[in-house]
Amino acid sequence: IVQGLFGARAAWLGKRTRRSDDRVPAWLGKLLVGIAQRTAERQHARTRRELLRIDDHLSDLLAFTGRPE
Repeated sequence: IVQGLFGARAAWLGKRTRRSDDRVPAWLGKLLVGIAQRTAERQHARTRRELLRIDDHLSDLLAFTGRPE
């Protein structure tokens, strides 16, 4: 959902600021790339945290067997 919302906003902003030669201004391109980068990094951090949580949970579940993982 976040990516779809970001894409729609980016398209709207691109239409509003487009030049006569059909290019997006450099400042807007840099802004959009920065926003996309931060969004991707946030999503990847969430994924890493979730994987660590699952790993800890599986470690606790397997601890009673006495076997090392």
